Amino acid sequence: MSTAAKAVGAGGQAIQQLTVTLALGVLTVLATAVGWLVVHHLTVTRDREARVSASQAADRVRRLEILLKEAEAQISQFYGPVHGLIHQIWATWDVKQRFKGVLAPDAYAQVEQYLGERYFGAYHERIRALMRDNMHLIEGATMPDSFYNYIEHSMMEHIQIGLWTERQVDTSAVAGIPWDNAFAQDVERGLRDAIRRHDEIVEELRRDPASLVPR
Repeated sequence: MSTAAKAVGAGGQAIQQLTVTLALGVLTVLATAVGWLVVHHLTVTRDREARVSASQAADRVRRLEILLKEAEAQISQFYGPVHGLIHQIWATWDVKQRFKGVLAPDAYAQVEQYLGERYFGAYHERIRALMRDNMHLIEGATMPDSFYNYIEHSMMEHIQIGLWTERQVDTSAVAGIPWDNAFAQDVERGLRDAIRRHDEIVEELRRDPASLVPR
């Protein structure tokens, strides 16, 4: 083989070697780029999923906090105060009964009038105000029948006392509207339900790490 032919052959081999080297380099770059794209896609996907998960957890915590505030309002602004006033009414009634049968009828009538004006009237007025201002806190879609029965009982008593103290109109011959025992039962049930719901929400928030993240 001539020297020229050998040179051509060597040059061809060099070109082939260079071509292979370039091809390998390109493949390496492509593989690296594809790998980076895959990793980037996975990272972006994980970040997006993490953000969605964190957002959902935050929304859940916010919903629980709203429900917690509602339960707290039911306890502190309605059921709790009304429940306490009912027990004050019962205690005052028990005190009144101690005078009955011991005092003369005229004296007992004065005691009854005094307690009605000084205590029962005030208790009922506060309960009516709580019901008027916090009707939205009553549990359930509709107001229990016992609540309406209580309003009738309370207003009848309020009107009769007012007619006597302000106009000296004696309405003792008119039958009053009796106290509905279901009213106290419904109030106590509402208070228990609100306390139970409050405690369940607090426990659920304690178990949720998202609720511990400052916002």
